[in-house]
Amino acid sequence: MTPTDPLYRQQWHFSLIGDIETIWDEFDGTGVQVGVYDDGIQYTHPDLAANYDASRHFTYQGVTYDGIANDPDEVHGTSVAGIIAAQNDNGRGGTGVAHGATLTSVNIFDPALTANLAIERAMIQWAQNFDIMSNSWGWTPEYDAFQNLSLAGSLHAQYQTWYGVNVANGRGGLGTIIVQAAGNDALNANGSGVNGTRFSLTVAATDENGDIQDYSNWGACILVAGPASAVTTDRTGNSGYNAAGDSDPLGVDYTSSFGGTSAATPTVSGVVALMLDANEGLGWRDVADILAMSASLTGSAYGGAGTGFEVGNWQSGGTNSWNGGGSAFHLSYGYGMVNAFAAVRMAEAWLVMHDGVAQTSANELRVTGTMSGGPVNIPDAGGGAANATVVVAGNIEIDTVYVKVQVTHSYASDLQLSLVAPDGTEFGLFLNEGGDSLFDSGLTWTFAVELARGYSSAGTWTVRAVDSFAGDVGTIGAVTLTFFGSKSSANDVYHFTEDFLTLRSVDAGRGVVSDAGTGSDWLNMAGLHGDIQAGLSDGSTVRVDGVQWFTLAAGTRMENIYAGDGNDTLTGSALANEIHGARGNDLLSGLGGADTLVGGQGNDRLIGGTGTDFFEFSGAFGSDRITDFADNVDTLVLDDALWGGGLTVAQVIGTFADTLAAGVRFDFGGGNVILLVGFANAGLLSDDLAFI
Repeated sequence: MTPTDPLYRQQWHFSLIGDIETIWDEFDGTGVQVGVYDDGIQYTHPDLAANYDASRHFTYQGVTYDGIANDPDEVHGTSVAGIIAAQNDNGRGGTGVAHGATLTSVNIFDPALTANLAIERAMIQWAQNFDIMSNSWGWTPEYDAFQNLSLAGSLHAQYQTWYGVNVANGRGGLGTIIVQAAGNDALNANGSGVNGTRFSLTVAATDENGDIQDYSNWGACILVAGPASAVTTDRTGNSGYNAAGDSDPLGVDYTSSFGGTSAATPTVSGVVALMLDANEGLGWRDVADILAMSASLTGSAYGGAGTGFEVGNWQSGGTNSWNGGGSAFHLSYGYGMVNAFAAVRMAEAWLVMHDGVAQTSANELRVTGTMSGGPVNIPDAGGGAANATVVVAGNIEIDTVYVKVQVTHSYASDLQLSLVAPDGTEFGLFLNEGGDSLFDSGLTWTFAVELARGYSSAGTWTVRAVDSFAGDVGTIGAVTLTFFGSKSSANDVYHFTEDFLTLRSVDAGRGVVSDAGTGSDWLNMAGLHGDIQAGLSDGSTVRVDGVQWFTLAAGTRMENIYAGDGNDTLTGSALANEIHGARGNDLLSGLGGADTLVGGQGNDRLIGGTGTDFFEFSGAFGSDRITDFADNVDTLVLDDALWGGGLTVAQVIGTFADTLAAGVRFDFGGGNVILLVGFANAGLLSDDLAFI
């Protein structure tokens, strides 16, 4: 779907975040509630009014606080709101990332809402009433006491608690998704606890070329980057950024000069709204994982040096579960540029590949480890690194690591601190910052690492300190590592994105995928456009659009695959396989074993092969053929939503099935047809149907 809005072609951010127009064919954020925590919204704006919900305004002790932007200085939130959910195809302005989503304003800068901690807490925790809390604000990360997550009772420690309530209780326990701007100070975002809490998805900002902006904060707590979207709604008339007589070429109700992480954040919030439209059952931890696994490389070349205003360069490490190797990450971009197409497609498939269990606060696990022995001296420049080791016995699959470290040093900006994983991957925590006195009296600080997702917590971890300049020394006094994540599982998911060939050109080892484990494993190719040709037997070659991507190593046991938008040819193995064709006109063949074949949208051909097979149909699945359906062996698994529910097996057969010369045909209307090729009699199917 290509919007007809007059400013749409000037909204350059859409060109950076994947094939969003294809996503808009099906999803626009309808039904998703976004709380815009900002300086108010002019919700009477003609591009915002239709998507505004005043019924969710913050209420405290019987008083409802209107989120309208009235003060002449309250202009920011109106521009944020337009990026998320400006109305589409209304002949005005541009369009929002999730133009069907609903907006509600909470004016976090209203002095009445921060008059005391009680109302401030209630205002922040009001976000439980929204699916998404979008925060295009924050504090300059300066390692102040009020920003210290390690300091009990500090303001940001309290914010972390309040955010924790939102992710625990919002969306019926699935969790409100909190999207947080990293800030515009060209500083380490980890210097502010609101950026570092694991409950927020912290967002950096790029320019129109996908390169990091000079102002964008950086750090190991960044999850993804988004474009600093410039063209958006403005206060109407002369009240906003753009007034009559200004140099802005747009009409006064719109602006082309918005930007910052304030603009990148609502872009990501809009993508999250599309994800929740596609799959409302995702937990808040699922959303973070999907954004990370679906993000695109951006900025400098993978395998090369950093460029422009980047801090560091692209690295990778951890397991081999992302594009045939370790996940790529960057201190400036997190896991990369948010990709709306890949994120939404993965969102649809995610729970299928994770046993239907959403990852929430209720099933979040934690493991801790502490530094053994006494303080570790930090030698002066040239004396090598100080390594404080932490041996961790508990094993979970990591989402976030909190690195709580106590450091004393007579010149803070001499120091670089990093966390080193058991496989040697190094995550920068603190890079020659803090002036001369930050560590003079000793400082205990908690740094968040979002870039170790999917790693195992068990093993020997190291906090490393390196002094870069001569003349000062210090000590690492204490280290506590806290790992948050999920139960380790033998069921692995191997994620693939459109960046695969770029990554393999640098790291040829990505061309072989190996898993000889005992779990039930997945190839996640849901975020791809191309035609996939894949077999699941060991030694098979996987191609996309005719180009070889990777092979499955000898001895590999790969049970399942979820494909993308192309016309795919997917073949199982002797194992019990689950094969999803997703979109496109696909050929699915189970071969041996008890297989589950799901054609998805498009006109598909399904071949179960030997064994007891299940053919599953739901939604708008198209016109499909099963060429080898066997009575009393195979099963048609039908979503009762196809007919509105309430029918018995006999009634479904009698209403929708006909015996034709070509076989038995089920016609559910709307182009949803199943043909059992060569099957002789619909009456024989009474024990071959199951409903979901």
